[in-house]
Amino acid sequence: MADGGWIKIYRKMRQSFVWTDANVLKLWMLILFKASHSGNKFLFNGREVSLNSGQLVTGRAALTSEMNEGVRSGQQVNSSFVWRTLKRFEESQMLNIDSNPQYSVITVLNWDAYQRDEQQVNNDRTTTEQQTNTIKNEKNAKNEKNSTTTGNLISLETYQKNFGSISPLIREKITDWIGDFQSIGSTQEQADKIIGQGMEIAVTRNKRSFGYVEAILRDWEGKGLNTVEAIDAENAQWAASHSHTSMGRKTPVYQDSSIIDDDDLPF
Repeated sequence: MADGGWIKIYRKMRQSFVWTDANVLKLWMLILFKASHSGNKFLFNGREVSLNSGQLVTGRAALTSEMNEGVRSGQQVNSSFVWRTLKRFEESQMLNIDSNPQYSVITVLNWDAYQRDEQQVNNDRTTTEQQTNTIKNEKNAKNEKNSTTTGNLISLETYQKNFGSISPLIREKITDWIGDFQSIGSTQEQADKIIGQGMEIAVTRNKRSFGYVEAILRDWEGKGLNTVEAIDAENAQWAASHSHTSMGRKTPVYQDSSIIDDDDLPF
């Protein structure tokens, strides 16, 4: 988006978690490179979006594609890695994400620090801190609202019924997956039902591992299946095309995600 111009990079980055993973560093650089320098209007998937300086309009699939451009297949990242890394950037107050089913607008916080000289940065620091605090407060309010609306999820009840006591880590993963499916167009209710259905499939296969559930969810997410109805239709199509070899299975076999890919382990 912003092919010209320049950005400032600070040596203190070497002390950040960004420096410890080449793909995390690459994603952060990509965001800085793509951020608008002076603000403008841009087209994304046929929609005109107005941006301020330090903002970019993108989507998880678009960023994943750019991350993997020219990279050998065995070294490519998946969309879940991109999304979870973006959320970690947001938690670290490096950026802010404003998403809808069509696209996300990413705002790089402290953008002036990447564009101006030291004196200008010092002059603007107070204003920038105020803006950051405002965004943080809005996020906290949003998180509080989410915590009240995700307290009685079907997926949580399904997990406790079939897998046992739910740990804070599993609860966090379920919440992350709900966000992942919402980012591809599901409502919270639809995402909740999808995750519950993934658990039920794992139970019928006697695979009482959340890693197996994640493998199912990753397959559905990758295919853009964002409702239970779409998943049922996909499974019916699969069963019909494998009617002679599936031995009664109505859904494909999935491999435990802990074996497939370490990218999706929680931070």
